[in-house]
Amino acid sequence: MYGVNLTPGPENGNAQIIGTDGFGAIADLPISTSWDLEGFLRNIRKENIAAEWATRAKGAVSLFVFERFTSRVLILPDALGASLVHYYEKDGIRAASSSLQELINTLRQIGIAPKKSLKFAIELVIATNGGLTPSSFENVKTLDIMHFLEIQTDKLVIHRYRNLNLAPDPDLEYEEVIERSSKEITDTVIAASRLKTDASICHLTGGFDSRLVAAATIKAGVSDSFKFFCQGDPVLPDKQLAEQVASELNLVMTDYSGVSTLRAPSDFGSGLVGPMKYSYGILPVGPHQGNTFSDSVILSGGYGGTFRSTYDYRLKDRASTVTSGELGRGLWGEYLFAGGDNSLISKEFHRFLSTKMEDKMNQGRNEGIHEDALGDFLYLQTRARYFIAHITSSWNTLSRRVDPLYSPLAIQTALSQPLSQRSGNGIGFDIASKLEPRILAYPFDSKKFDHATFLHQKTVEQTDFTSGPVEYDSKSNPRPELVDFGYLKIPKVTKADVELAKTMKARAYQIAGRNNVRVAINELLGSIPKNELSELFNLEELDKLRKRPANTRVRIRTLFNLYGSLAWYLDATD
Repeated sequence: MYGVNLTPGPENGNAQIIGTDGFGAIADLPISTSWDLEGFLRNIRKENIAAEWATRAKGAVSLFVFERFTSRVLILPDALGASLVHYYEKDGIRAASSSLQELINTLRQIGIAPKKSLKFAIELVIATNGGLTPSSFENVKTLDIMHFLEIQTDKLVIHRYRNLNLAPDPDLEYEEVIERSSKEITDTVIAASRLKTDASICHLTGGFDSRLVAAATIKAGVSDSFKFFCQGDPVLPDKQLAEQVASELNLVMTDYSGVSTLRAPSDFGSGLVGPMKYSYGILPVGPHQGNTFSDSVILSGGYGGTFRSTYDYRLKDRASTVTSGELGRGLWGEYLFAGGDNSLISKEFHRFLSTKMEDKMNQGRNEGIHEDALGDFLYLQTRARYFIAHITSSWNTLSRRVDPLYSPLAIQTALSQPLSQRSGNGIGFDIASKLEPRILAYPFDSKKFDHATFLHQKTVEQTDFTSGPVEYDSKSNPRPELVDFGYLKIPKVTKADVELAKTMKARAYQIAGRNNVRVAINELLGSIPKNELSELFNLEELDKLRKRPANTRVRIRTLFNLYGSLAWYLDATD
């Protein structure tokens, strides 16, 4: 089993492309089907297909190749592993796919039923993403970044892309990095604009990353090909900022997200469980069973977080060498990751996660990554893939979505910078200056650069918004049918809930529904043997969570995350 879009495509005498999965770009040309790669295959040496693909393909996309001379199949994910490739090898059965759903369902058809991973489900409670636990199903593994898979008649062989390296390169001039990274980003935007679709959408929020993608559409001369979308209430600052930026830059906004929803859950629980079921336990957000295909191309900006420090900057007073335990506590706090008497997780599960973190940090050390960048290297291996990129991959089953900020060169350079410099988002600042410096002049929803970045990079004069109302097109999301999928209902939010939510810095619906969720969790936990729970949880703290009203922001958030994970784990319909 090789993937989900197995359509025979071009060949070069030895290698035949037998499929692609996902959506991406090579230079400024889109990768949507096998035949989009005819020029790519024609212009490379036969024996170099893996290396060429790893260097040139951008986005969450995998390539499937059959080599006639060796009778082997290659599954080639993108260099950063944004397209997750899963594989199963046990008792003489070997299977692999870039779609976990296809892999699990095919195994089931031949009488193999991998068990859902409770470890993965609880890792989601802690981090809201997986990656330390490799898969949401037991005995299913996932390729690391910068690796690809060879399928022979009698075995699976994992290879490293030999031409890839994220370690510092002293021969790279910084200005060259900014120039080449900017071109990578604009090329991907141009590739997306070449698709003939019913809708071309670019996300735009009050933040930096989506604004950087918008800047790339302007630099590439294709901003008129896209409509700009911001999710949320018009009275909220995020949407107001997006509209003001669009007005200043002459961008047309839309109320159409590019996503089609025929049915939407009326019950609260389905909003938590639906994305988990759709992604086979990988994602707590994203598409659900009520979404359907839409003929659209969508630009998002999730990989902008890899241009700056996302994990390492959270550690205060760090030592020269960081342990996985220190990093975990810095990221997720004492309650979720300490592994002590007051921590939610057991000492055994804490050791398991800490060991997995240490393994990935040691991979970074072996790559030559600096000690103060190992946390951000961990982010690249885990959250960037299992959350940011997999949201894109999940929506790619229903539309065409790509992240133009996927730039291995910019990431390599960011990881080589001292933490103080990387935390200031200097690379993002300089790429923005190269693409469209006006985006830096207007207010953001929060601080995006430190003072040193403004002092030592190109100076940008800050200004207020001056343009009038933004232009909107006439499209909007059709109103879906509301369906009760039979999960959890919570009470309507009251004024008292709103006031308490402000005090606790929680969401009002969480205050309204916390007792209902607690009751539901007790029912779910009753279906799991106590010995299995004790392997993962500190049972004393778990009892407090399940029996007492959650009275802190962390515990309330944990309560809701736990419900989504447990409801998926115990659901027998996927």
